[in-house]
Order: sequence, then C-alpha cells, then structure tokens
Amino acid sequence: MKFSVQTKARSVMRWLTLIVTIVALSNGQAAAQQADAKVNIDLGTADGPPGRTLSVPMNIAIPEGMKVTEFELTVRFEKDLLSFTKADLAPQGKTDDVKLTTAVEDDPEKKTGSILKITAVAAQPLGSGAVADLFFRINPKAKPPGGSTGHKAAKFTAALKKDARIKMGEGQMLAAGGRDGEIDITQGVAIFGCFFYMH
Repeated sequence: MKFSVQTKARSVMRWLTLIVTIVALSNGQAAAQQADAKVNIDLGTADGPPGRTLSVPMNIAIPEGMKVTEFELTVRFEKDLLSFTKADLAPQGKTDDVKLTTAVEDDPEKKTGSILKITAVAAQPLGSGAVADLFFRINPKAKPPGGSTGHKAAKFTAALKKDARIKMGEGQMLAAGGRDGEIDITQGVAIFGCFFYMH
C-alpha cells in the first residue's frame, strides 16, 4: 500500500510539473508574440498643383490586446515646398475623444526642412482607424529639383518623413512602425476652356 501511495504521489507531481511547464511555455510564446507585435501609424498620400491645400490621412493600426492611450509623431518636410496649416480629427479620433496638439519648428539638421510635432492623447484606449487629417499647403512657387521644366508638365514629390512612438497605459514610450506620406505636386498643366454661343 505504501508503495502504491508513493507511486501515485510521484505520478501526480510529474503531471503538475508537466502542466506548469506547458503554461510557462504558452505564456512565453504569448509574451514573445506581443513583443513582436507593433503598432503602425501610417501617413497617406495626396496630389495637387502649387497653391492648393491638401489633406493627408493619418491612420493607426493596433494589434489585438494592445492598449494604446497616447502617441507622438514627428513629420519632416521641405519648407520650400509645403507648409502645415491644421489637423482635424477623423472619425476614429472623435470616437476615442483624442486631444491633438501640433507645433511646427525648423529642422535643426536641415536648413530647408521643417518638423511638424504631433501629440495625441486619448480618453480611452485607441481603436484602429483614421485618427486625423493633416492639411498642408503647397507653395505657389514650388518647383521640382533643378528648377522649372518650361512648358512641359512636371510631377514631383514632397516627402513626409515620419517617426512615431506610442504609449501603453502608464508604460514608457515605444517605437511604432508605419509608412511615410507623400504629396505629389503637378506643375505646368495648362487648362483650356471653350465657349460656344448659339444665336
């Protein structure tokens, strides 16, 4: 009987050890997956002629299980081509009661550059979707690299280079991924109008 009890005890201990090992491995895999998961903040694209004010969408994609309450975004652009005018909340931003603050300053690393700094703080964890629309005005005198192309239509791109960090709860700021934005500028397109009169 004594042998039987000891055997059962050892069997129970082996099962408990196996269960603990499985749980630990599962938790480790979940933690690894969460560490690999990354929030993406993407800037969209727009196009138009010099002098036009255009909106560029700013979207956020948050992996399931991650609770993001705040993010910071810096956007670098050429001041000779673009000027930032405003940021308006998009549907997801309004739903999450996001508070946006923006500021523009000269880029200390580039004489011809500007930096747009955006801080977004939400009253609740953010959902994935369109957070805001960023409005930029194309300089009426914007020219492609190397100057004007004369009478030919010229299309060139003003890049919006971003860097983003997100905050989860009371944790530290973490790097976020995502795509840069761009604005295609079309110059030198002639518009002809024809008027027909019937008498």
